[in-house]
Amino acid sequence: MHFLFVCCFSFVCSVSEKPYFLGIDFGTSAIKAVELTIKNDLPVLLNYGSIDMSVSENPGKMFRVPSPEKTVQDHLSALFSALHPVSKGVSIALPGFSGLITLIEIPLMKSEELEKAIQFEAHKYIPSPLEEVAFSWEVVSGNAVESGGDDRKTMEVLLVAALRKEVAKYERYVAKTNLPVDLLELEIFSLVRAVAKEKPGTLLIADIGSRATNLVLVQNGDIRLNRSLNAGGHEVTATLAESYNVSWERAEELKRGTKDFLNHAESSLSFSSLDLIVTEMNRIFEMHTTRDPKNPVQEILLSGGSSQMEGLVSNLSNRFHVPVSVSNPWRSLQYDGALQSSLERLGPTFTIAIGLALGGLEQYRKR
Repeated sequence: MHFLFVCCFSFVCSVSEKPYFLGIDFGTSAIKAVELTIKNDLPVLLNYGSIDMSVSENPGKMFRVPSPEKTVQDHLSALFSALHPVSKGVSIALPGFSGLITLIEIPLMKSEELEKAIQFEAHKYIPSPLEEVAFSWEVVSGNAVESGGDDRKTMEVLLVAALRKEVAKYERYVAKTNLPVDLLELEIFSLVRAVAKEKPGTLLIADIGSRATNLVLVQNGDIRLNRSLNAGGHEVTATLAESYNVSWERAEELKRGTKDFLNHAESSLSFSSLDLIVTEMNRIFEMHTTRDPKNPVQEILLSGGSSQMEGLVSNLSNRFHVPVSVSNPWRSLQYDGALQSSLERLGPTFTIAIGLALGGLEQYRKR
């Protein structure tokens, strides 16, 4: 088991005096945890940690085998032993590909009529029997849409669904911690909360993980569209390892290094996972332009461990002709200045865990 572990208690006066919020991200290659408290009503970083879930066999080859629940639980227990969290509950997320998020438009109606209407509409979007699915919804807006010369009043509703068996699996992951699950959501919501909740205008988030990528179109903090792709930084590392005939570890160093493999003419490498991501981003741009030409995408925000690859920002900026930047989820937190360099190196790798911890804080404030 490989750890990345740092602990910060400099803002904490007394464990009994403050509320605490623990977010756990079950990623495809690592489990990450972030614990927050509050001071002067602001979120304060208490500690954070990561444990590697990847498996290495044979030089230059690394892959992740499907882990039995006990293996995940054992890794989580080891992470807890290092972190010593003081939170009384936990926030966790299902990966984007485990659920469905879609924006639907229905006639404007009273709240008491909405549940039946959503039940009816859900059948159109959810392929599984509804009794096997946990789903919820949120009214995003109510407006008037011109149709056939008349104003047709409609409302937009964000429908969220996940298989109950997937929900139960992730609840079992944390069962041995003896902490109640205070929040369970799709990681798309954690992502937006951490990097785009307060941002005005229309932007596209590309969260590039090891095995999967989430693309989320956000407008004034609300999710408008999302896609989950089975592509990520793992394939980039594999391409580098094969092309340069180096070990996996060396290929990871190359990917995270200062050499630009994306924009230099002498580089003939083709990264299929990045090509797939760009293709889907193009589709989202085109779809949004058709639906809402008055509010074009103004910015691309990158997140995830592979978002810091040298040249990726300029490559995407040249392709889409909008500003592109790597998000900094730590910016929303108060923390000891001694951690600055460590957090800069980590960049957006803890985005989901931070978003989950902030979700726990949101619930606390609502109570």
